[in-house]
Amino acid sequence: MEIFLIVGGGAAGLMAAYTAAQHGAKAAVLERNENMGQKLLLTGKGRCNLTNNCAELRELIANIPGNGQFLYSAFAKWMPQDTMDFFEKQGVSLKTERGRRVFPLSDAAADVVKALVHACRKSGVSFIRGRAEKLILEDKVCCGVIYADGREYCADRVIVATGGLFYPKTCSSGVG
Repeated sequence: MEIFLIVGGGAAGLMAAYTAAQHGAKAAVLERNENMGQKLLLTGKGRCNLTNNCAELRELIANIPGNGQFLYSAFAKWMPQDTMDFFEKQGVSLKTERGRRVFPLSDAAADVVKALVHACRKSGVSFIRGRAEKLILEDKVCCGVIYADGREYCADRVIVATGGLFYPKTCSSGVG
């Protein structure tokens, strides 16, 4: 069984861990914040705009501000309907508002975070709290993480999903 370490417990990290576990891997999310999804709680003014309710890939890309061309390959594998189906299967009722923006019916980003964490736990993902200090590299391949307290976590695969510099109060530093 492959072991995946995912550094970062935001939307991307949680989905990566969930997907790895669904494909038979042992997955762990390494997060420095006390709670998962800190940045996600701030999206859409706390309401969490999940996706755009477009059925056609060209239309979806056209609705992305700026140059969304680079997203073709990602959306070819996971369309907005897949996102909506995932969250509805996790018990998050959704609504579509003007501009085809999709939000949880509750208007609470916390419901989205809870659904992601619950899906991970149900799939056997483990959660480790601490701050990653350094990646462990062997022959230019990342095979683990050293935490600030000296703990080492080794894995077959390491995914760094720390996002970018966003809000300092979420402990975003841009280091990832």
